[in-house]
Amino acid sequence: MRPKFLHAIFSLVWCCLTLYSCASAPPARKPLVQWLSNPEVNYQSFKYFAILLPGSPFTPTILPFQFDFVASVVAEELKYKGYERVQDPQRADFFVDIFLNSEYRVKYIPPEQVTIPVYTPPQTIKLESQSFYYGDIQGISRGTATISIPGTWGVRSITRPGYTIGAYYPCVIITFLAGPNISKEALAPIWRGTAILASQSYDIREDGQGLVVAALRRFPDHQSGPIKKKGWLGLKTSWTEKGLEILEVEKGSPAWRARLRPGDIVKTIDGHPVEYPWQLSARIVYAGAGTTLSMTVFFQMSIKLVYLSYEPKNLQELATALKISIDTKEDIGVIRKVFPDGPGEKAGLRPGQKIVKFSRFYSGWQQYSIAIERPGELTLTLAPYPSEADLQY
Repeated sequence: MRPKFLHAIFSLVWCCLTLYSCASAPPARKPLVQWLSNPEVNYQSFKYFAILLPGSPFTPTILPFQFDFVASVVAEELKYKGYERVQDPQRADFFVDIFLNSEYRVKYIPPEQVTIPVYTPPQTIKLESQSFYYGDIQGISRGTATISIPGTWGVRSITRPGYTIGAYYPCVIITFLAGPNISKEALAPIWRGTAILASQSYDIREDGQGLVVAALRRFPDHQSGPIKKKGWLGLKTSWTEKGLEILEVEKGSPAWRARLRPGDIVKTIDGHPVEYPWQLSARIVYAGAGTTLSMTVFFQMSIKLVYLSYEPKNLQELATALKISIDTKEDIGVIRKVFPDGPGEKAGLRPGQKIVKFSRFYSGWQQYSIAIERPGELTLTLAPYPSEADLQY
């Protein structure tokens, strides 16, 4: 029991030190990664591996289904490195131990005295004067004068109040063990990788994909045969009430070439519904480079309307002005029919599109802008996964 106890203590201390070093730095999307390798081990002699089940209860922030998800990601990642998972421990050449943790930490930023430049714009002041005369001649004399004061630059010192910032710090520690037999007491660590980052998500599955990729980046590939490259699309997504919304699209990526843009909503990939980022990223990464996938997306587009007969105050009045017929539900209008030769047809509106936003702006003359959501089908070919452990999939 002593080696097993020491191994658990070492993993906990390793995680705490990593948490401390990451929490002292500003939040970042790139993971902080550390590796520990035994140079005397010939990793090419290993082929089959088995994943050890947790020997201790889960931490309060980690649930069993979250561990199962990260374990499946580890297995897929090692598969793409040329290793093969086996269920029979007797066949395993080495074993994989996974430790997960996620803590929420708050950091206080003290008040700070800052000096900011202040510009006082030019002013024109109109002065009026009145004079009263008494004596033989009584009357009032009035006069005016205009004074122009030029604009000036100055400085002003202000005190920025103190505030707190908080973030979750999900941590993944992956340890490879080998020994003369399958008993955990006889196994010794031969390689360890740790990855941690600052996140705004309480669920470790949100960033588990990127953490595993980062932690295993330097584990040697098994060169017994060709290794299939992981797929990459170039998207960063987040869960919203509308669905899986695209937050960022890397320029030049397959997603960029397919005209996906921030604000679009991903509904399905290869016919499978996706609601969370890890569902999308797992299917993209492990589909492999060169694989063609189909995707259902609700595209967000903005249409500017210049001339309307009157100023609409709601969606129904907007539909009348555009000469379209809509069905409204919770401030969203679904276009049912577009009448010919109307402003709606000239703007490119089509049945089935959703009007999700309506606003007015001014640019020389009064104009209107509506945000349109339209469903569409895409076919994309995945590119090879970048060499660096980027968190965009």
